[in-house]
Amino acid sequence: KKVVVEDKQSVDVRIGHALSMDIHHPDYLPLRLAIDALGGSFSARLMRTVRDEDGLTYNVGSKMAGFIPHHGGHWMVYGSFSPKLLEKGVSSIQKQLKLWCGSGISAEELEERKLGMVGRYQVMLSDAESIVDKLSANIENGFDIDYLYTFSDKVMAVTLDEVNSALKKYIDLGKLTSVYAGSIHKS
Repeated sequence: KKVVVEDKQSVDVRIGHALSMDIHHPDYLPLRLAIDALGGSFSARLMRTVRDEDGLTYNVGSKMAGFIPHHGGHWMVYGSFSPKLLEKGVSSIQKQLKLWCGSGISAEELEERKLGMVGRYQVMLSDAESIVDKLSANIENGFDIDYLYTFSDKVMAVTLDEVNSALKKYIDLGKLTSVYAGSIHKS
């Protein structure tokens, strides 16, 4: 789907699909780590390639979102491109998606993603208000109070086989939905 928004300096891109799992599913954390390796930080694949190597954007990444208790959510790749670079940007993303789905992630990527996810989690819990917010969210999502203290261990226990198996099982490039919004010019 393409939505024209005249006089916008960029085109925002969302590419992804629904996931048939909830946050309690045993494959949730492995898949979250796989998606984080694709585009969860400045050192992840999409930033290293689409941004740093190809020079096509300042904003590209991937994430899981939309999960509510006892229901699935979705995963997506997002980016923002100059209208002139939209086609090249989407092609660069698609190239990385094919490599990611075809080969999975490496042991080095997994270790980096685990440490990054745990580090962000620990920073998030740096003050009392954040701890109360996280406890409340955990309870709303059906986790026990101990989950606050065991999350990091659960992340660090995920194996490379679990990550790459979840990636192959749940990500289907044939099911992708793409939405672009901005100053889209017809070629």
